[in-house]
Amino acid sequence: MMQGQIPPVSLIHIGLPKTATTYLQTAWSHDPGVCLVQNGLLPLINDARQRGKELINTNFTPSAAPINFDSQPQQGQKLVFSNEALSSAYLNERASAAQIRTFQELAAARMKSTVAKSKILLVTRSPEKLILSIYNQAVKQGGTDTFRQFVRRERDFIEQALNIRELFNIWKPHYGSGNILILPMELLRDDEPRFYKEIEKFSGVPAPKVKAPDSVNTSLQDGHLEVMRQFNKWVRLFSEHGKHGGKLPANIQQALTAIRFDVRYALEAPTPALDRRLKLVERKMRPQQVDTADLPRDLLKAIRAGNAKQLKKDDFFGYRKLYV
Repeated sequence: MMQGQIPPVSLIHIGLPKTATTYLQTAWSHDPGVCLVQNGLLPLINDARQRGKELINTNFTPSAAPINFDSQPQQGQKLVFSNEALSSAYLNERASAAQIRTFQELAAARMKSTVAKSKILLVTRSPEKLILSIYNQAVKQGGTDTFRQFVRRERDFIEQALNIRELFNIWKPHYGSGNILILPMELLRDDEPRFYKEIEKFSGVPAPKVKAPDSVNTSLQDGHLEVMRQFNKWVRLFSEHGKHGGKLPANIQQALTAIRFDVRYALEAPTPALDRRLKLVERKMRPQQVDTADLPRDLLKAIRAGNAKQLKKDDFFGYRKLYV
């Protein structure tokens, strides 16, 4: 479905990653007053990902992207686009800051060519907890780094993905500063009605009538996280150095992906029997302690400086001290 066929979009929710995106999407998807488009944004995102990795942002005139509606909007519904992959890319891919920024610029420009007018929602989170959660997600997606390795090797991703000032400045020329709302995830945690009220005042999208389940895309506890990381290491070892020498046939790659997701979901919500057996295994593994004390002070300082530039004197709904 191309631009001329797209009804007015009330809200474009662009992330950040690990800021209750799945929780919000679940709530909107069950709300009869909202038509949610999530996976239908992947053609736009994947095109920006490919061009961003190749640093193709010169002599490029963005055109409207095909949008595949997850469900057809009904009369009276508010149309909401939501995908945290609109705000960052290349987790676990060792991309440079230039590649990530190029992706962000292309995603915003392509969205503007597809949806001329809308409100933009950006949800953020205190830097320390957000980095811990992103690391957790990286392991769930196949990562093998320890936390210290991850912070060192993925520093460009962390800095660029958490830079709300730069994201604001990337989207501002397309939609205007008055059409971008930044909310702290802590407000959703502490006062959910107020969080949705702010969105409704800003975009007209009403508060969901059905509350989403609390356990959606939950982080793995340290022991289970280490099991997942070790599983990923074994899969990578045999994939890269086994019979196929790193060039796995498509059917084997698909099978491994399915198995990884099964392991991930089992670890997110283990049965009592599995949990007991995991604890025995984890005692022998001596899992790493994922701790904010391992975060480089200069990294946090850089992220907080960007937050301060964006928030200025705004108390940020009472959560300013967590961010600057």
